Amino acid sequence: MTKLSIAVVAIVITSGASADLLYDLSPFDPELAFASDSVSDQFNNQRLAEVFTMCSPADIQRFKWWGRSEGAFFNDLRNMESFTMAVFADSGGLSGSELVSVTALTEDVNPVEVGTDPFGIPIWEFDFTMDSSLVVAPGNYWFSVGSDNFDPDGGGFYWQAAVPSVSNNFAAQVPVGDIWETSGFLTYRSKYTE
Repeated sequence: MTKLSIAVVAIVITSGASADLLYDLSPFDPELAFASDSVSDQFNNQRLAEVFTMCSPADIQRFKWWGRSEGAFFNDLRNMESFTMAVFADSGGLSGSELVSVTALTEDVNPVEVGTDPFGIPIWEFDFTMDSSLVVAPGNYWFSVGSDNFDPDGGGFYWQAAVPSVSNNFAAQVPVGDIWETSGFLTYRSKYTE
């Protein structure tokens, strides 16, 4: 099995203890980010997913991504109660059936401040390891991450875009729970551990 790490909408995916990088679309663009919620009752009411390709079988266990607060009310993460990370199968170039979904409290996604946007809003690196790995075959998959906020109308999570440019590699549900539509390019990484 190949070890996996992914980075697109500022994300890294890894598997297992060795945490080999399987896919990487970093670095992030400090100036460009997109709202991503995990539930439908949030102010932005938009869920994002980023496509990644596995060329060989892999175990996905760890996700890393970059993002920030919307910054309208607070510049930090105080309104974000939890994050939901999910992997979907590909369905004709869009997110298809959900393969795994995990929700973790904000402190359990290990946020570390890594910079600021042009307006001084802190940008955070998030890092989460699932209790067990997701075994995938070669092919396209979609990673999604979004926040569930204490105050649904307060500042939400914005997923940083990848450098150098925005392309048509991510999908959005607007509103959350609606059909997926193709839309842009975010950053994340995926790793797996043995």
